[in-house]
Amino acid sequence: MHFRWSLLAACLLQILPAYAYIVGIKDSEGLRQTCSGMYAGKNTSIDVAFYPGSRGHATAIVYNLNDLSKLGKYDLELQHLGKTARTYVCSQTAVKHGLCSEKDLGLFIVDDTYGPVTSIKQAKFDFGSGINKTEAMSYNVTETGYYCIGATSLSLLADPRQTDLSEGQFEGHAAFHNVFAGNLPAGEHPKLGFYGLLTLLYIALGAVWLALCIRHRDQIVTVQHFITGTIVFLIVEMACQWGFYKYFNTHAIDYLRFRAADGSASVTSTARFLLVLVNLLDAMRNSLSLFLLLIVSMGYGVVRPTIGSVVTKVYILTALHFVFGMIYSVGVIFILLDINATWVFFFVIPLSMTLTTFMVWTLYSLKSTILYLDSRHQKFKGAMFQRLYFILLGAVAAVMGFFCLTTFLIVMGSSDDPSTEMWKYRWIILDGSLCSVYFVVFALIAYVWRPTGHNMRLAMSDELATDEEAAGNTYEVHTLGGDDDDELDDDAAEIHAEHLHHLSRLEQEQDYGGIRLPDKLGKQPDWEEEEEDGPPPYSTKGASSVHKMADTEDLVFDADVDGQSTHPRTSYDADADDTERERLRLSEDDAQRKDA
Repeated sequence: MHFRWSLLAACLLQILPAYAYIVGIKDSEGLRQTCSGMYAGKNTSIDVAFYPGSRGHATAIVYNLNDLSKLGKYDLELQHLGKTARTYVCSQTAVKHGLCSEKDLGLFIVDDTYGPVTSIKQAKFDFGSGINKTEAMSYNVTETGYYCIGATSLSLLADPRQTDLSEGQFEGHAAFHNVFAGNLPAGEHPKLGFYGLLTLLYIALGAVWLALCIRHRDQIVTVQHFITGTIVFLIVEMACQWGFYKYFNTHAIDYLRFRAADGSASVTSTARFLLVLVNLLDAMRNSLSLFLLLIVSMGYGVVRPTIGSVVTKVYILTALHFVFGMIYSVGVIFILLDINATWVFFFVIPLSMTLTTFMVWTLYSLKSTILYLDSRHQKFKGAMFQRLYFILLGAVAAVMGFFCLTTFLIVMGSSDDPSTEMWKYRWIILDGSLCSVYFVVFALIAYVWRPTGHNMRLAMSDELATDEEAAGNTYEVHTLGGDDDDELDDDAAEIHAEHLHHLSRLEQEQDYGGIRLPDKLGKQPDWEEEEEDGPPPYSTKGASSVHKMADTEDLVFDADVDGQSTHPRTSYDADADDTERERLRLSEDDAQRKDA
């Protein structure tokens, strides 16, 4: 048995073409039809070959799908449910009904009512008791189009009295020789260059991102760590996708059955491993991207340190989307294998439900986060999330618009069968469009959230409001050392050191007629025993040092519970607003003029 398979493999290596899209044919599959696009050029052809060991009788046909209407004739004597049946193969019954002649027995019926048809070629093979060498027919492709081949055993078509034809058996292949060098189908070959280009683009994006991360390495926040990991994953995935198509292009593999055309076990196992790998990575990419997008939209790492118990629901939704994505990939494989495509409907429904849930939840969370930041007057963070919201809306609109346009082109196409017109662009509809939209959206998100010198504004802290009305209505800075220190809100505690210095001194001078500030920040002031009823005054000694510290180091203050001291600490809000500085300076000048 092993010797038999080795001999068959050796024969196949000799008869298989150097570069061609290979599809196996076998009599047990009945009337077998396989179609593929063809780019016409020099020496482009379609070959149908039958292997040694085939016996009986068989018929093979090659035709352009545009000529499908010229195959077969209506038999007025055969009706089914009140409709006239169409007969495609010349049999004894067809001869009696005048559809074909005796010499055409076993051939497909070609309707030449309107003249001879030269674009269809067929041949009848008599293998006898068995052939010991390959027999083949060749069809020269002179026009780019969508071509089909068919092969069938005459055991199903011959007159029952012809017992010598009742055991027709054959095995062979159809080879589509395209203008390019490779074994991929013409409709799939553009993916090789497409995924190669995407790999290079992601590498370039990763290089730019890495340079920005190194430049601002001291200010990297959580969201940017997420983007870094995603870029690395995308580079690996796109490289694997390119490797998958590269392997299939350089090896003679039956693309519909995912096995080596020459029977090589190693090539078959590698091809199937790559198939599983790329589908696994694709499902992981989609699930990971949607997961990260959702938790960032909820404000994780920017607005809040955790999203609480809701993260469990996010995990469950992500896991379901990954599982349904893998099931959908299996459905796509079933389509390629021509297994009952009805089941694909059940593969698409669960995936579409989880995807819709992700998108609705993400957009809702984004809107809620934006409203929350607006209510807190967090302009910088709010603008970042607003840009993300518009990017996602644009992506949804682009995908919907593209599919609407594709549907319109198919419906308004000039041919009854969209395959004859759309085979060149099917890869764009199935893969190219979605991958391109994903890259553009991801690149825009990476640009918006890129590492800059202002990264710490995205850290877990509130920024200073940038408009006067918001600052006056939201932030109330109390007198240091006063009775109301225990009511300091969180926003006031984060105000820049220079702002807090100016505002507190103005309020003290108005209320107490020129009370002095402490000698040093954080140092307990000298109490004056004669003033027991009011808040203790501070010394103005060392006021210049406060300005010096404010100019060289960005500080905020933590007031203790008793309101008796303040402690400086570094803030994330590194850039004070120029307008706010000017307002404070003018207020201080007005107060000094009043005292004078």
